[in-house]
Amino acid sequence: MQVPSPPLVPLGGNLIWDPAQNITWYVPRYNPVAYVINWSQAVAWAAGLTIDNTTAGSWSLPSMPAVVSGITESTGLIIYTDQGQMGYLCYDEGIWDLNTASKGPFTNLEGEYWSSGEYEPGLYAWAFSFDDRIGTSTPESIPLFALAVHPGELAPVPIPGAILLFVSGLLGFAVVRRKLKK
Repeated sequence: MQVPSPPLVPLGGNLIWDPAQNITWYVPRYNPVAYVINWSQAVAWAAGLTIDNTTAGSWSLPSMPAVVSGITESTGLIIYTDQGQMGYLCYDEGIWDLNTASKGPFTNLEGEYWSSGEYEPGLYAWAFSFDDRIGTSTPESIPLFALAVHPGELAPVPIPGAILLFVSGLLGFAVVRRKLKK
């Protein structure tokens, strides 16, 4: 009997935490067409993200293993994989269940997405199709969608209520003092 995966947790701001993999996904929802980019642009985009006090370089494209198993076609290799972050999201989290078409908090995963791995450096990189549930070696110059992952759970850094009260008190004191000086 397979133990079900813990549910994905929407964190707000296009962030979704995957407790089973202990990663946070960044899913651009507001304009996914803006994230149709070639592989090198996708790598640079993910590496340059700074979201919720993360530093640039701590984000990356999701992984998909460079396991060559499958059939060879003129367009490259096609693999059916449930490995890596992309395969786990699709198969183990049931993001794309052909019977229910349920995508959980990932409401716009359609088409192909770049992964972090290259099949033939400088020419082909691995991409994952959530429509077909397969990975393919794809020319790096072709524009595809991009997602980003960060290790661990990201949570907004809350400002404690005491600090807010203290700052508002200082501002109130400054306003009163300024009025008294006039």
